[in-house]
Amino acid sequence: MSMCGRYSLALGAESFEEKSFISVPYGFGWTPRYNMAPLQNCPVLVGGQSDQFEFRSLTWGLKPEWLKEDGRVPPPINARCETMSSKPYFKSAFKERRAVVPASSFFEWASREKRGNRRIPYKIEFVNLKLFYFAALWENSTFCIVTTEANSALENLHHRMPVIFKSEEECRDWVMGDVSTAKERMHSVKSEELKISEVSTRVNFVQNDGPEVLESPEQLKLI
Repeated sequence: MSMCGRYSLALGAESFEEKSFISVPYGFGWTPRYNMAPLQNCPVLVGGQSDQFEFRSLTWGLKPEWLKEDGRVPPPINARCETMSSKPYFKSAFKERRAVVPASSFFEWASREKRGNRRIPYKIEFVNLKLFYFAALWENSTFCIVTTEANSALENLHHRMPVIFKSEEECRDWVMGDVSTAKERMHSVKSEELKISEVSTRVNFVQNDGPEVLESPEQLKLI
């Protein structure tokens, strides 16, 4: 079962212009997004020139150049950190094209809890951070998010979680370091760093992409 199939980036491109290690190409921008989904174009940071990260708009769902598409099987949105260096589908991207995906929160659905006939969605964010980065692989203008074993805070929702970086140093080691350095960054963040909140089932529908998808059912009743 795939995980981390939706996430938010509640910051526009202008929020990154002050970060010296990131290059925002002229004319490249986006408005805040609250319900980013597979097969959509998303802002992704790849290794650029002059030791900086550079934004590119990539489609979520990895499609290697050699892939012969039949349209019946959707491209994978996740890659397992334990096997990505050996599986032919991901091996080349892991070796040569690692990236990071900026995010402010992501969503997961409870496997057993339901509201009516729908599984209950939860928002996961950091207690003290407004911005973090998913480890990712990219190729052929597409990308996928790298996952690891879930920590104790998330394991009741799903047995996997994204590999998350909080600092420039971690991002640089993953994107620009050698393979052994990148592998050393493959771990779960600490449970106490995360905040998990129930949100409305509005997030279930990709057309709902406003800030209301971040609100709890109780908060929406007051709007």
